[in-house]
Amino acid sequence: MMKVSIAIIAYNHSKFIIQAVNSVLMQQVNFDYELVIGEDCSTDNTGELLVNLQKQHPNKIRLLSSEKNLGVQRNYNRTIQACQGQYIAVLDGDDYWTSPCKLQKQVDFLDSHPEFTACFHNVLIYFEDESRAHHRMRPPDQRKVVTFEDLLITKTIPTCSLMFRNGLVKEFPEWAYSVYMVDWLLNLLCARNGPIGYIDEMMATYRIHPEGLWSSMSYIQQLFADMEFLELLDVYLGLKYNRTITWAVSDRWSKIAKDLIELAIQQPTADEAMTVLEAQWRAWPAKFKLPSALKRQIKGEIYGHFATESLVKGDIATTRTCLIKAVSFDPSWLRNWGWWSMGLRSFLQQPISEKLHW
Repeated sequence: MMKVSIAIIAYNHSKFIIQAVNSVLMQQVNFDYELVIGEDCSTDNTGELLVNLQKQHPNKIRLLSSEKNLGVQRNYNRTIQACQGQYIAVLDGDDYWTSPCKLQKQVDFLDSHPEFTACFHNVLIYFEDESRAHHRMRPPDQRKVVTFEDLLITKTIPTCSLMFRNGLVKEFPEWAYSVYMVDWLLNLLCARNGPIGYIDEMMATYRIHPEGLWSSMSYIQQLFADMEFLELLDVYLGLKYNRTITWAVSDRWSKIAKDLIELAIQQPTADEAMTVLEAQWRAWPAKFKLPSALKRQIKGEIYGHFATESLVKGDIATTRTCLIKAVSFDPSWLRNWGWWSMGLRSFLQQPISEKLHW
């Protein structure tokens, strides 16, 4: 039996696919392996490049071509099902491995730890446009063992770092073909059968670029995709993990709220902030309705911010208006000492004739 199959998913990756394939071919191992490449009817010359690579390495590369575009989910599924190795490693066509010992180390880990269904390692997040500093994906305190419930809460495992035992993942459930998170699902399907181990070494690069399916989405769109996936997963699991999934969805709403607040307070006035906020809400998918309590909390937070800014600028009238609106949207401001402090300061600076009506 082939020891390892490397499943490479390729679509319009002409800029990157040669580097990805070569990063596999450079592996130093003491076992046989194969590259199974799912080429999904690219509109650039990815297919041509892969045909040439397959001709150069006919004993290593099996190329799965498509007459029509299958979509990333179905391409993932058919490529994984075609793998014949005892273990399967996954690599997207726009990422690449950096350590020639990666495969050997992961095989050694799984061979010596039969209790683990899979293993992964750290990767470098690389921003192709240099817009942000490159950094390690997993923190120094990353847990060495990842469970199914851990993965329900957060997407811990970089796809280009995963190796799992063949046979754990049969067919994807039908609903998986309508969501973005096929890699997250793959991790979960592995973890349902047992824990996943972590190797604390950086052995691959995860590339962020404008053409990437995930990286081309806005932060809020990514959070919506997370929530859609979690809600479908909750039903698929028969609500067995509903409490954990509900917490994970709530966490995404909190992140959305934080992002909206940060966007709104960049505006020069509270009125303009509210205009931007309402425009964001109108553009949201209809199935994701912001909970009314959270909506009021967001507005209260924004008005509280502008109350503070106005007080610093000496604009007492705007301070009073924003303080009143903050507490009208979110009464919890009344438990905030800062609100009372600002209220007293703005009240005491009013003309006497106005104090009687405040």
